[in-house]
Amino acid sequence: MEKITFKSDLFIGENALDRLCEFKNEKIFIIADRFITNLGIIEAIITRITEHNTFFVFNDISPKPQIEHIIASIAALNEFDGTMLLAIGSCAAIDTAKGVKFFGQKCGTLKAMPFVVIPTADGNTSEAASLSVVEKQTETLKYPVVTDAILPDETILDTALIQMIFPKVETEQWNVPHQITAYSAKNGNQYSKAFG
Repeated sequence: MEKITFKSDLFIGENALDRLCEFKNEKIFIIADRFITNLGIIEAIITRITEHNTFFVFNDISPKPQIEHIIASIAALNEFDGTMLLAIGSCAAIDTAKGVKFFGQKCGTLKAMPFVVIPTADGNTSEAASLSVVEKQTETLKYPVVTDAILPDETILDTALIQMIFPKVETEQWNVPHQITAYSAKNGNQYSKAFG
């Protein structure tokens, strides 16, 4: 017997980013890596939230989520007094945001708030995994955080973002390792093979 749970509401298809236009009177704390902010992709998000919300972009994160950046994110989120957590980017941004949600609430320094994820890396599935791996700058060890509590409330999947980053050929090449993993994983099943 297997149990499969999809905790997130998925917003998919053409113009899925327009879901952001429905948020009203929120203080949206955005976690994104510098690549996303420098590339200008963040503008597609900001233009949809500025009319009815305020926002703060935190991009001091690394490709490998580190506890130091999570602590800094929690401090910045509390100072901003955010009411919503939004992660945009690859698994680095998403896993950092998961760490913010987990450690902030576990330590009692962060209030409960909606958690929304917008992935930009084709096939990383971090938005659907109840796992986050963080590191400490002074150590070579990785610390897994495994709990359904870090799953996002909403996931917005818009292929336009992926196409802005990767040409078609690169996107397909990027996805190949994920397809192999989904098909050949030890605990793979008919669903992982189908989606792989």
